[in-house]
Amino acid sequence: MFSRLSKVLAFVAALQILGGHWVALQSIAWVGMVIDYAKETSSLCVAIEKTFDGTHRCQLCEKVSKGRSDEQKGESMKLALKLEAILVVKLVVPEAAKGPMHFVPVVETVSTLAFPPPTPPPLA
Repeated sequence: MFSRLSKVLAFVAALQILGGHWVALQSIAWVGMVIDYAKETSSLCVAIEKTFDGTHRCQLCEKVSKGRSDEQKGESMKLALKLEAILVVKLVVPEAAKGPMHFVPVVETVSTLAFPPPTPPPLA
């Protein structure tokens, strides 16, 4: 149960981050427009044409368009602020220690292990 819930929450979070909420709202607006225009004209082809021609926009389409543009403006400002936050004005490097340096001695001994060949020899 917890695994399924966590997957659903991760999916919803990914949709939110990628702007899926705008796609969902726009889809709802289009479906509503097709239904409304189909009631007016009693022709599905004309209703679909009116929905997607760009001149007959509903209030929800206008709000989605405005919301998307406002969000994109906000993202560009956030990016500028993020860049300012990580830029360092002055870099201070500490001075090297004075005096003799002591290092750990390196031992260069090599030991080998020898294994006898398997008996009987493996079949090829």
